[in-house]
Amino acid sequence: MTIFVPIHQLKQIYYNLIYSDLSYAVIAWGSAYKTHLQKLQSKQNTVLRLMFFATTSAPYTESAIPFLNLLDILTVDDVYHLHALKFTHMWHKGLLLKVFDNLFQYAKSRHTCIINWVWSLSSLLLLFYRG
Repeated sequence: MTIFVPIHQLKQIYYNLIYSDLSYAVIAWGSAYKTHLQKLQSKQNTVLRLMFFATTSAPYTESAIPFLNLLDILTVDDVYHLHALKFTHMWHKGLLLKVFDNLFQYAKSRHTCIINWVWSLSSLLLLFYRG
């Protein structure tokens, strides 16, 4: 394809055919075991090698990293991290549906509650043992 198709069109083909499926519901499945994600990464690498007519046979397989860099494409793990950060940012800014409002809380407020609870418990124990 690279002989007949410019790089920007290869990138567009990748995003239209591959990335759309790869990023669908990535927040739900992106935190799966690495062994499951490696299968997807392997498929992504194979597609990139095929797009550039690179060797895909086992002993002489070319690395897909130069192709990822050339097309400026994220790996499977990076796609998950990007979407998780976008989701977190949208929650922080209040741009998500109201359903998500009570599902999350800032770590600072959670730790403050725990610290106050521990402080109260330790104060009670001190009073109990003194009295």
